[in-house]
Amino acid sequence: MIVFKKNNHGYLRVGWTIPGKVEKAFIRNRFKRWLRFYFKDVDTDFLNQSYDLNVIFRKSKNLNLRKIKYDQFKESLDEFVQSFRPNS
Repeated sequence: MIVFKKNNHGYLRVGWTIPGKVEKAFIRNRFKRWLRFYFKDVDTDFLNQSYDLNVIFRKSKNLNLRKIKYDQFKESLDEFVQSFRPNS
């Protein structure tokens, strides 16, 4: 889940919430690394927007987080970035 709201800083700020109940620490750290890497590599037009993004990870019965590869992770974030057209 991704939550966003407008900020007054003039640039995009990205955060994450990964509760300890979601998975073991090495899996949570993997997702944090992937998230940092993704937003360093994303389109600069998107980064120039004044929004706070919070990516919230939740445990799912349908999805084994240990088996997710970066390509799947990136694809999910790409879908959000492509549809991200917040109202000014």
